[in-house]
Amino acid sequence: MEGQQKAIDVLLIDDDPTEYEIIQYKLKKVESHDVAVDFVSTLDAGLEKLAERSYDIVLIDNLLPPHSDFRQTVPLIRKARYIGPIGIISSDISGNYFQSFGEFGADFRMSKQEVDARSLRYIFNEFTRDNSLPFDEET
Repeated sequence: MEGQQKAIDVLLIDDDPTEYEIIQYKLKKVESHDVAVDFVSTLDAGLEKLAERSYDIVLIDNLLPPHSDFRQTVPLIRKARYIGPIGIISSDISGNYFQSFGEFGADFRMSKQEVDARSLRYIFNEFTRDNSLPFDEET
């Protein structure tokens, strides 16, 4: 499989279109994966997208009005029967409640400052790989 890129479909839910531009730019630098991103600015629009098609991973902003934080939004995504990985992205992940992200159905959380090609490659490899195959950090 050397030289081939794994296709990854990402749903980004963030109320700030500028964040979409920034994250999309960073996703283009992930050379190990061919990343396609759908962007929506509300949870309702995200739930509609999830009903229309499947995604390999969902990235959701922690603060997504009118919801207070991921403790309200992520369970709604799970209730909509999405079983894939959900990552919370936020400008500030220092709040104690971020330690309990798993209890609400999220798989990981990361600061928006941490989002770069290397961290995204790791996330894609860790959360979207075929676990029956050996892990190759280079792919």
